[in-house]
Amino acid sequence: MAQHKHNWTYWLYNLALHSATPALVAYLIHRLLIERKGHGAVRYWMGDLPMPSALTDGQPRLWIHAVSVGEVMAAHAIVAQLRQLLPDAWILVTTVTDTGQATARRQMHEANAVAFLPLDFPWAMRRALERVQPNVVVLIEGELWPNLIHWAQLSGSRLVLANGRISDATLSRAHAGGKAFYQCLL
Repeated sequence: MAQHKHNWTYWLYNLALHSATPALVAYLIHRLLIERKGHGAVRYWMGDLPMPSALTDGQPRLWIHAVSVGEVMAAHAIVAQLRQLLPDAWILVTTVTDTGQATARRQMHEANAVAFLPLDFPWAMRRALERVQPNVVVLIEGELWPNLIHWAQLSGSRLVLANGRISDATLSRAHAGGKAFYQCLL
């Protein structure tokens, strides 16, 4: 992936994200209090991801992100192969959905930790990346989160898009803002 460009779409994305904070907070309160879901996820949403132990210093640290069940299933083969190739690596798998989380916890025995992806706010992603300090961040399929990408690049992590593509047809259908958004990410 190309170096993240500081352009108007990145700043507009963050402005929209911060503007939506009241609605997001209302949703999270509803999810926590009414649906009684997500209690274990709150710390992860804020960027408080599991940290590799001091014993992993010098060993590869890999962050694999798969949004839901389908992506987790695709990531499973990647994680298993990485574990064989890099037996001492510290591997974190993050997901967005409850079903993806349950599947990852049930099937990703090769991972050292499984967590929810932090909310894509600059401060949450920066905090998460400071904690994990991954050498490589692998995004499964189309999981392109602007602040994750931006802060991973700033922290020196390599980015890999696995099993994903943005076709020329997708770019040609995108209006001007959509094209700029994809170019900002890639």
